[in-house]
Amino acid sequence: MSHITTLKTKIKLETALLAGHEVEEDPGWELLDQAVKTAAAELGGELTTGIRDYYGRRLRCDWGMVTPDSPRGVGVKISRDSGQVTFVYDAYGCDERAIQRICDTIVQSYTSLAVAAALRSLNYAVEFEEESHPVDGRKILVRGVL
Repeated sequence: MSHITTLKTKIKLETALLAGHEVEEDPGWELLDQAVKTAAAELGGELTTGIRDYYGRRLRCDWGMVTPDSPRGVGVKISRDSGQVTFVYDAYGCDERAIQRICDTIVQSYTSLAVAAALRSLNYAVEFEEESHPVDGRKILVRGVL
């Protein structure tokens, strides 16, 4: 049966909220935007502002991504109250591995970008090294050099 699944991540954009600002002003917002765009390019996805359920009903998201393997899409929503980042999707009749690959790629991209931003703020030069692994998928090494 079709239903929207919500998958909570460990990512929270709360720096701006704690300072009394809107979540869109959080430094992590731009990093997440870049992470979603990076993941879309890597997976051959198209960026959207929403996803669809099995019946074609649209659900608005902060970011959405449709790929050939996930035609209804995976959305990224951010709570305006807590900054909690969640993925939303309707897996009914879809390849759940494709959905998980989208979610994992976004989280991995966000994490590597956040680490790089932290290193740059400490005046490190940042180097990225990517490696494909047949079982574990993509691995990203972020290196800070003084």
